[in-house]
Amino acid sequence: MQRLVRSIVQSVLFEHTSPSIEELKKISVQIPEKVLPSFVTIYDNETIIGSAGRLYPIKESFLEELIDNTQKALQDKRFESYHDNPEKTRNLRYRVDTFDTESRRMLHHPDDIDIKIEGMILICRKQKKVGLILPHMLSETLS
Repeated sequence: MQRLVRSIVQSVLFEHTSPSIEELKKISVQIPEKVLPSFVTIYDNETIIGSAGRLYPIKESFLEELIDNTQKALQDKRFESYHDNPEKTRNLRYRVDTFDTESRRMLHHPDDIDIKIEGMILICRKQKKVGLILPHMLSETLS
């Protein structure tokens, strides 16, 4: 999936256009058939410089959702300096986290989560807020 995001980033920054779904399908990567919640995180070395995603997808296909989330990650304030010098993006790393809604479960204790492969969706009903902690964020925070 990182190759897909890299292709989207390079098309947007170098060619000033988005790749088509057909172009992305040519990249030999397993693409989910159903639309899944996904999050794109962009790293420069170990520093997160862009991140975006949705818990509830709004696009028709996974690839359309991935394109949109990648474009939103490029609008992250932490990414601003890379727009002026796209050459700096050649060595960036990308991470795509997907959530299969069928594997969601309620946690009764924090020890019930495997922080290396699982993330958390935090819901505060009183304040009508939702938060998200991706797997790599937990392992970096708790290690």
